[in-house]
Amino acid sequence: MALKAKFYDGLIPASEGLVFQDSVCMGYVMKKYKEHPESDRLEKEIGETIMARTRKTQLFAYDFGKEKIYELKGQPCLIDLEGIYRLDEYRAREKEH
Repeated sequence: MALKAKFYDGLIPASEGLVFQDSVCMGYVMKKYKEHPESDRLEKEIGETIMARTRKTQLFAYDFGKEKIYELKGQPCLIDLEGIYRLDEYRAREKEH
């Protein structure tokens, strides 16, 4: 859903591919990445990008924060990509967090 909507475009340079079983996406493969030394600063910048994409796609990132921002070859890279839901599910998911 998020990949089709291009929610993550430019935010996951470490992505290598997806893992499917019986036509269901079960996971993903990432290149080796490291902690980003500026994750505190980048949290606001990337957060604004995610908010703009939420408005455009009607999808939201369930578990975004600076602890999800890493680095690959000097570029910011998000990890833990599975937490994307439709905006109409927000209230139900809010209770889980």
